[in-house]
Amino acid sequence: MWPGFICCLFAGLALATLPGSENVEYTYTVRGRTFASLHEVSDSYSGILYKAILRIQPKSDNKWIGQIRDPKYSQVHSMLSEGWHTHIPDGEVSWKPIEFSLKPFEVILSNGVITDLVIDQEVSNWESNMIKGIMSQFQLDLKGSRRIDSEMGSSETGIPSVFKTMEETVTGNTETLYEINELPEYLLQSEEYDYLKDRQGRVMEVVKHKNFSNYVELPSYAFGFGDLEYEIPASNKMGAFFVRSSFTRAILSGNLDKNTVHNSYTVNKIVSSPTLTDKKKGMVVSTMNVTLESFGAPKDTIPEVQNPLHVGNLVYSYERPYARSSQVHKKSPYQHRQQFDIDLERRLRASNMGKDKTLTKDKEMRKRLRRSIEQFGGSMMEEGDLSQSEENYQNRKPELNQAPESPLLPYTMAYKGVSIKKGVDVVKTVQKIAMEIGDDLQNPPKVADENTLNKFTILTSLIRVMSEEELTQAAVRLYTQSVGDAKSFAWQAFRDAVAESGTGPALLTIQNWLLTKKISSSEASQIIYAMWQSTRQPTEDYMRSSFEFIKKPEILREWPLNSTAVLSYTDLVRRVYVNKRNSEKEFPVRSFGHFRTEKGKNFVAEEVIPYLSQKLQEAISDADTYQIHTYIRAIGNIGHPLIFRAFEPYLEGKKQASQFQRLLMIMSMDKVAELYPRETRSVLFKIYQNIGETQEIRVAAVYRLMYTRPPVDMLQLMATYTNVDEHEHVNAAVKATIQEAAELEGSEPHHFEM
Repeated sequence: MWPGFICCLFAGLALATLPGSENVEYTYTVRGRTFASLHEVSDSYSGILYKAILRIQPKSDNKWIGQIRDPKYSQVHSMLSEGWHTHIPDGEVSWKPIEFSLKPFEVILSNGVITDLVIDQEVSNWESNMIKGIMSQFQLDLKGSRRIDSEMGSSETGIPSVFKTMEETVTGNTETLYEINELPEYLLQSEEYDYLKDRQGRVMEVVKHKNFSNYVELPSYAFGFGDLEYEIPASNKMGAFFVRSSFTRAILSGNLDKNTVHNSYTVNKIVSSPTLTDKKKGMVVSTMNVTLESFGAPKDTIPEVQNPLHVGNLVYSYERPYARSSQVHKKSPYQHRQQFDIDLERRLRASNMGKDKTLTKDKEMRKRLRRSIEQFGGSMMEEGDLSQSEENYQNRKPELNQAPESPLLPYTMAYKGVSIKKGVDVVKTVQKIAMEIGDDLQNPPKVADENTLNKFTILTSLIRVMSEEELTQAAVRLYTQSVGDAKSFAWQAFRDAVAESGTGPALLTIQNWLLTKKISSSEASQIIYAMWQSTRQPTEDYMRSSFEFIKKPEILREWPLNSTAVLSYTDLVRRVYVNKRNSEKEFPVRSFGHFRTEKGKNFVAEEVIPYLSQKLQEAISDADTYQIHTYIRAIGNIGHPLIFRAFEPYLEGKKQASQFQRLLMIMSMDKVAELYPRETRSVLFKIYQNIGETQEIRVAAVYRLMYTRPPVDMLQLMATYTNVDEHEHVNAAVKATIQEAAELEGSEPHHFEM
């Protein structure tokens, strides 16, 4: 299941604000379900049902004491004729207890908005997250105190009817659209609202829609979305693959200041296309239904929290899968100010796609959002907390030889909040699965029947939670020099799975295999390419270790490994450090923070590009044609404006290079033209204007110039110059490119407007 499906279990959001009177207890039944299904293909659904009793005793307007009792769950795998909302009687399922500590917790509020939870330090982090999920049902901003839109419509009764807020719930701190209406009396006479017969005050309907595309915190694990043009991973829409939505309807009685939720119902959906060509969709749906059962004098008082820990807001807190214990830990509510501003600016630009008419409105919204954070988040933090690093709410970047703490994935956190390694000998399991794959591959026609591809997927996922030491142990058990038998196929499956895993330990393991000749040069070329295409956490240590690896003499003297290594690595460098948009969407930055760091960018400018430039000069001096072509393309792969310095001496004739090599340098500017069009446009236009240059070079400059989205006046100048330019091939290239640009269709910014 793709990473976007995770974290749906307690994603429902509903509402309540309880009166601040003491000696009163509100008892709620909590019921929910999470199902996955290819619903457009079959009525078969798999998932869980869950239920619990929630007790809340308000101590004041700003503090509640809560306790969850009798939490249970039941697995479901059956045909549901009416879809995910089919009624399933309790007697038809087998309920099992959820191992809750049942310890009390405190809820801290400000103006009716939940700003902090206080949990016993002995409570596990996964239980804390479940409490956050349930208490998210009571997150309420009825008066719009955290609104971010400039206007707030009101009904005839004075109730603010439609407005937007930035709201913290278990699914993130996201923009939320509120719609509030007072239900008419005649509607309340129907059987549907029998539970409101003893109500006090008027009855309000509250509907909420979450906008996951505008967020401050968005817990998620996403990898491989680098090709998305404008969408943000885990947001409302992700290309043609995912659509995400969240809808809540709550019924409250009372008024804006004192009100009680009677029933709330939430539906959180993720709809996906399983493959590129599938027209039928799949879906994960999570629902939550909170119903008030009783309120009155409590039979007993819920005790205070014994070992209190302020865990921060309601947003999901990542697990520590390899820690000795899974105890709850503190999470800072917000990123530091500078990073928040950067992210907000980026999201506003992406949502508006450069439309100038919205800039003023965006600036106003940005100011309101920042004031909201200062007012409600800052009140719960010390002065220095606001500038804390992202490590407080994101997982630590992994050490190179240790498995990454990837959140929300089954093998890293689904074993009671910790890694599967706590209950499974992962080395033996990997060996067993690899041997099973080896046996399957001896009879290829039966591969589909034996679910061999599923086994390989499981094998790769297990390898992602293994350290370098564990991978070495598994390699010792599986390595063989035999050919064509089950053991050799098992080794090949393990070898390929390590390459696909994309972790730091996998990098170190593959480097060791190459240097110890466990894999041949031809094998290594494919393994290296797959490894750097699959990289998931390109930390600074990972990128530097990879750089040192491609410089090793053992690599440089092996063909085709020497070329594959440098080309694959430079492609990764661009995706991590140069292409900002790709770096933010390709890698799990919401889980580990940004990998495109200042230190990393300096590393590219001060070490990688100078090294490649030196190797190009050496190859030209040695007249090594193959290496010349390799390093020209490798420099082009970087896609950074500093590559112009590497090519400039050859293009200007200061250093010797053949005409074809100079032509290849022009053609290798495709990546930098896409990422830095203005800088590249200037360089290429000068080459085109140089009538002393060869026609081949000028034609190449014309074609590459079109990648830079040249303005209309530049194209007009080029068209006019064809009347006096004596190079007919250049004139033909100018005419052809302008005509082609004029025929382009589309509204995206990268298209020409002729």
